Formats: sequence, structure tokens, C-alpha cells
Amino acid sequence: MNVIRKFSPGGSVPAAANTAAFNDGKSRRVVLLCSTNDVDRTGDIIVQTGIDLQAYRQNPVILWQHDHGSPIARATDVRLNGNSLEAECEFPPAGVSALSDQIYALVRANIIAGVSIGFRPLESLPLDKGNPMKGPQRYTKSDLLEISLVSVPCNPAARVTWKYAEGDEKAKRMAEAEMLRRKGEVQKLKQLHQIEVLKLAAEV
Repeated sequence: MNVIRKFSPGGSVPAAANTAAFNDGKSRRVVLLCSTNDVDRTGDIIVQTGIDLQAYRQNPVILWQHDHGSPIARATDVRLNGNSLEAECEFPPAGVSALSDQIYALVRANIIAGVSIGFRPLESLPLDKGNPMKGPQRYTKSDLLEISLVSVPCNPAARVTWKYAEGDEKAKRMAEAEMLRRKGEVQKLKQLHQIEVLKLAAEV
């Protein structure tokens, strides 16, 4: 099975850290921008509307560095939002997994912020017609297999967008403000695109 994992390789599992600061017995949630329509660092494009989420939702695992032996969290919600794939994930309670505790602590400390996906390509179109087999591809249909937190993402836009523990209302308000800001930017880009289309039509 041809599986593609979109990240820049490197790094091993970090050593366990003291996670007492987060051992509050409350839900530990993180929201991720997992993938976008942007050209990634390998020149590929993943068409977000072509991602099939059905199978992933049956086993919504969050991995560390695409390592199938390093599950760290579970996606409680995964969704397509326009031209992006988003997920809300929940880490297990502190003490269940040393690795989960370590990665969650690094996320909370703003050290780990990269996100990446692993998927099975179903349909694609070459972006370089001179090198259609090995050149960059536009993946029009794909099957999502897993989502990973990574140290270096292949898609620079894929990142942790916000994180909070239950009752962390300040972080939640900041996240909601960031989401509204990003939606506003998308709307502005759409408006600019419409203006350019109208200008071109007027010139014809």
C-alpha cells in the first residue's frame, strides 16, 4: 500500500519530562490545522475536499512523528473547513503515557507546533508534466490514515492553532479570536480574487 506521510524527517522520541504542571486531572485538548491546499515543501498539493475521512473517524489516532508505535492522543473531532483539514484532539490524563505527557508539555510550552498527515493517495495529477511519475503531484483524492504532531511539518501552514485544559477560558477566548481572524483573512482573499476577476472581465 502506497502511504504518504507529509513531514520533514528527523528527530527521535524525546526523553520524558516533568509534567507535574499539567497534572490537574482535567481534559487536555489541542486544536490542529492539519493540512491545507497550499503547495508544500516537496512541491505537492493535497486537495482538501478530496480527503476521505470515513475510515479515519473509526480509528482517529494522533501519532508522534508518524511513528505507528507512538500514539499520543485521539482526535475527538476531525472536519474539513473550506480548504483546510482541522481536528480537535484530546491527550490522555497525565500518567497514562509518558510520551503523551512529554509531547503535551512541549505543545503547551510552544516548543512543538508542527502538524502533518499520513494518507493513501487515490487519485492524482502531475504538476510537472516533464516528470509525471516522480515529480510533484496534485492529490485530488486521498484516504486519511493518521494525523501526527511533528517537529518539522512538510506544510508550513499545518500547525497547532490552540490548546487549553478544561476551564482554561483565556486560552479558549484567544483561540476563538484567532479563528475569527483567520476566517476574516480568507474572506478578504476571496474578495480580492473576485475584484481581479471583474477587472479581467472588464478588460476583455
